[in-house]
Amino acid sequence: MHLKNCSSEHINDLRQLYLSAFPKAERKPFWFMLQKAARGKMEILEIDDDGAFEGLVITAVYKDLVLVDYFAVSETLRCGGIGSQVLGLILVRYPNRRVFGEIEIPTGDENDNIKIRRKGFYLRNSAKQTGILIDLFGVPMEILVFGDSLTYDEYIEFYRKVMGRAIASRIRLIEDKS
Repeated sequence: MHLKNCSSEHINDLRQLYLSAFPKAERKPFWFMLQKAARGKMEILEIDDDGAFEGLVITAVYKDLVLVDYFAVSETLRCGGIGSQVLGLILVRYPNRRVFGEIEIPTGDENDNIKIRRKGFYLRNSAKQTGILIDLFGVPMEILVFGDSLTYDEYIEFYRKVMGRAIASRIRLIEDKS
């Protein structure tokens, strides 16, 4: 199994998994990410196992920071340890960089069990809590990091440089215990 730039053969598989795996409120327009990838600010990667599409990883890169923006394994392959293997591949792909992600904060809704399990998955796989909680387009999120810590100022600068000032201006700090 390995990560590679998404092939034209699997771009529709990747797009379908993206649409089914992430709530609409959390999805960036697909064309936006393709545009950022063409400019070298994002990578749209497929999880490949001997030519078979097994999932997606979409990252954004700036200086020594890498945001794992989206990460999903094909539904039929979940709960088989693939996620942990892929996290290892992500960290190998970006050596000497601070890899981080945003996860939803439980809010008392019917999806809290998934949110709690997702956080546990990342923490079991060496992620650390930064103490930074944000409102990302109306969705309360917590920032987790692999490796050295990350400050809120670094996070906002990352968004300004990669996603643009208009998007960065829509992020609100909820709490910073870093």
